[in-house]
Amino acid sequence: MSKEDKGLKWDRTCTDLPCCFVFLFFLVAMVGLSFLAFKNGDPYKLVTPYDSDGNECGKPNQCGKGEADACADGAEMRDFTEYPLKHFTDITSKSDAIFNSICVKACPAGQTTPECMTNTELKECPL
Repeated sequence: MSKEDKGLKWDRTCTDLPCCFVFLFFLVAMVGLSFLAFKNGDPYKLVTPYDSDGNECGKPNQCGKGEADACADGAEMRDFTEYPLKHFTDITSKSDAIFNSICVKACPAGQTTPECMTNTELKECPL
């Protein structure tokens, strides 16, 4: 081993510059897409509970099942503002009933029937 192989090499080059530019482009693109999403969309739709008909629990003036189609068929607008919570009716069954849900005023306690807004799947408030 010669004396020149020991120590630091001073003729090094930067290899991370292309990766830095790709990362900065990614950051700018994410900020731009986030701005467009918040400006044109409704981020609360991600966390708002829906019943079986597609009504948003806790929101006013809805028709359910494809709102425009249901309202066009003469269905009246319904107010769900007093029913902010979603209640799954039968989560223990192995059938499609696990997808049936309704909007309720409060979580049911014990074996009580909750006060709810019925929909096309559930014609009465379940126990």
